[in-house]
Amino acid sequence: MIQRVPLKSTCPPSCTCTPKVVHNWHHESCSSQSYINNKGDISCEDGCGEYFIKEARFRCPENMNYKSFQHTSQILIALAIALQSAEFDLKDQQMVEFACKLNMEVMKRWHN
Repeated sequence: MIQRVPLKSTCPPSCTCTPKVVHNWHHESCSSQSYINNKGDISCEDGCGEYFIKEARFRCPENMNYKSFQHTSQILIALAIALQSAEFDLKDQQMVEFACKLNMEVMKRWHN
């Protein structure tokens, strides 16, 4: 079963916003709240498109420009923060299953 949670994390280093503040990520195509599923795909409620986390660009709140994470380690840290934020949306066992599936799928798909 594919699960998804609202995507929240800190800004990419190329943004000038406060690095420790967690923000909602907005879908680039439609500016709606982004969600990440346990396969590593980002989408929104409006169905305006889906893409893998590796291709994601995130809106900087201070100027509304979209920026990418430049390094794999930055995306992994962002995913960890997103998982931490998801604790409010998933129960304990669901959280464990979501995190395990997400990690496996991201590792499997990263170089494809």
